Amino acid sequence: MPAVGLYPRLLGPAWETLHGAVRRMHTVGAGPSVRGLFRVWCAPGLPARALCRLVRLPPPGEAVETRLVVTGDAERERWARSFGGRPLVSDESLGADGVLVERVPPIELRFRLEAHAGALHFRQVGVALRLAGLRVPLPAFLGPRVTARETPAGDAAVRVEVTMRAPLLGPIFGYEGTVELSEGTP
Repeated sequence: MPAVGLYPRLLGPAWETLHGAVRRMHTVGAGPSVRGLFRVWCAPGLPARALCRLVRLPPPGEAVETRLVVTGDAERERWARSFGGRPLVSDESLGADGVLVERVPPIELRFRLEAHAGALHFRQVGVALRLAGLRVPLPAFLGPRVTARETPAGDAAVRVEVTMRAPLLGPIFGYEGTVELSEGTP
């Protein structure tokens, strides 16, 4: 039976090349529930701190308790993250051009998904600001750049790494850690 869900649709045949634990993170159903400890960081300086607040990241820490619940269907997913008790929710959907569109208001990121050696890589292909119902695409030289990947860390664990860089400022913030998929995860 073919996989159903947003990520299988975006990846097509490459979906089957992902490690089983990575696929389970994106399997439609009750939605994965995962937890782990993450290193969360924010670069020093006012611009970096302002961006960290904008996306509601918690204060930096080396072992921040992290939880994630993913719900969705074949059209969209909602990622409800909690870093040290602070929520960070994003909505993901299929873009008209076959890309993953992730919204963390007021930012909209667009990614091409790629599978390499069982891991899932998010290659950013666009960014926009969404303000009062308006979508304002940002040119690459102005917009923040996000790099992200999910790599297998065993049969029931996934290593997550996310970094955001800003033009002229360099790395702004990031988080990384390993999440354990719960027993009830499809």
